Amino acid sequence: MTKDNQTNQYSLILIGFLTLLAAETLLFENGSIVVVIIGCVLIYMGLRRDNRVLFWIGLVLLFISVFSMVTTRLLLFGIVLYILYKVWKKEPIPTWEQLHFSDTTADSPVLQQRMFSTQVTSSEPYAWKDVHIQSVFGEYDLDLTNTILPKDTCFISIRKVVGKTTILVPYGVNVRVYYSTIIGEVCVFDEPVTRLWNQSFYKEDRSSTDADSPELIITVASWLGDLEVLRK
Repeated sequence: MTKDNQTNQYSLILIGFLTLLAAETLLFENGSIVVVIIGCVLIYMGLRRDNRVLFWIGLVLLFISVFSMVTTRLLLFGIVLYILYKVWKKEPIPTWEQLHFSDTTADSPVLQQRMFSTQVTSSEPYAWKDVHIQSVFGEYDLDLTNTILPKDTCFISIRKVVGKTTILVPYGVNVRVYYSTIIGEVCVFDEPVTRLWNQSFYKEDRSSTDADSPELIITVASWLGDLEVLRK
């Protein structure tokens, strides 16, 4: 199946789910949608006012209301049927390594583009390529001491919903870190851990004054996740 066909399939699934949600709200007069709206409002107010009580109340209301809706049950039922269909067709199941870890060949990117994955860079020397990743869940561990960064500007751009990112940077590399999250912690070099609530973080570290020294720009955005950048 091509990527375009996969995208169309995911779009149809999303449209179908939203259609069922609208039908449940309009035809069955399910009051859960009201609780969903209230939960979203409380979460928003909690983040805006840095009020954890409002945030967690809204999150609990949202969780209970979503899983009490008929639409959610139909979606879960459809997922179970899809899994059973795949088992009945006896299609091969990917191994853990195929699902979660990147290849280590010279032509492979540093990290693979996957919606759900836990990935680490190769323990052997590898060729550097700029990282641009988007995912739903991603635990990433990048060790840049096993590669040679070019003398110009290098980029690491990661956008995800949930997951921690750890980046090991060699000495002599100038670094700029941009991090934004709804809930998360950030630790850059020797700085103390900073807790963020719907905030952004910026840190610049120029350990080298050599004009030929590489510069690394790290941009990470997540809904729920931590960022750790260390020297090695």
